[in-house]
Amino acid sequence: MPTPEELERDVHKIESFNDAKSSGTGAVMVDGQMIDEATYRNFANTVETVRSIHEAHPTQTAEFYDEELLGRARDVELAFR
Repeated sequence: MPTPEELERDVHKIESFNDAKSSGTGAVMVDGQMIDEATYRNFANTVETVRSIHEAHPTQTAEFYDEELLGRARDVELAFR
């Protein structure tokens, strides 16, 4: 299971990427890192892992992650555009 720090990092990078792409940016750099599809996929894998664990064991994720972070992980759009 990803650590809270790993989940926060990857959710943040996906949110930042999505915001930049929605404003029409071609290339996206987040926190000094250029984000391409492969990098984005790695971030998305972290989020998808947490979502899968949450579906099967919601009490486990509720104990491990704070409510705000877990909500962001559940709600963030995972679509490389």
